[in-house]
Amino acid sequence: MESGTINLNNWEFIGTPIRDLTREEQRRLIASIKNEHIAYQFLVIAYLETGARMSELRHYLLGDFRKAIARTPPAIYLQNLKGHSKLVKNPKTGKIEKKIISKNNYRLIPIRKIPPNPDFPELNLFDVSLNYLKWREKDPDDYYLLTQVNWPNKRWKGNYLTSAMFIHRVIKKHMIRIGCPELHTHSLRHSFAMNRLREGCPLPVLQKLMGHRGITSLTPYVSPRQETLFEAMGYKLE
Repeated sequence: MESGTINLNNWEFIGTPIRDLTREEQRRLIASIKNEHIAYQFLVIAYLETGARMSELRHYLLGDFRKAIARTPPAIYLQNLKGHSKLVKNPKTGKIEKKIISKNNYRLIPIRKIPPNPDFPELNLFDVSLNYLKWREKDPDDYYLLTQVNWPNKRWKGNYLTSAMFIHRVIKKHMIRIGCPELHTHSLRHSFAMNRLREGCPLPVLQKLMGHRGITSLTPYVSPRQETLFEAMGYKLE
């Protein structure tokens, strides 16, 4: 059969699709937060542009992020929490605690100044980070980077660890707003990986950016979308 135009709505695909956002969906996501509170803007863009796991940014300290922004060029060091730790019993307290078992358990993530949506150049990770830090300027360095906000412009006082449910609700709200209700926070990590792959990032480099021990761990992230398979065979998609 000759290649031509195909409507994917006429096809039923077997298996679970890759949970990432297309470039167009990412543009809509950024457009959906343009009038939101700076805390919400930072939350969405930080996860999209760093590829961090939810827990990695939840436990990041405000002072460490201030140092990251001040670097030339700006970059953050994320602690790899998954696959680099195990639960052990603390002999002093008797409590079960997470212990890091890898010496090389940090990864470097450059902070990009390129906006995910060219229509909103100010909504890039670097500029949004500066505005976020300005909003948090009175908070000490040992506070957590993320903070819970109750609209409008009110947040929890003190140094509270932002709940995973709060992060999920904020991101889920915007996923629903752009017509992707099935996507969630971890979809932004998948999108980060696919974005780097589309830009020509070598797999060994992508492995380091994602904080994986081996390249094989990238398989769930870099598998091609069904649309990509048709495009590779010369089809123009509707």
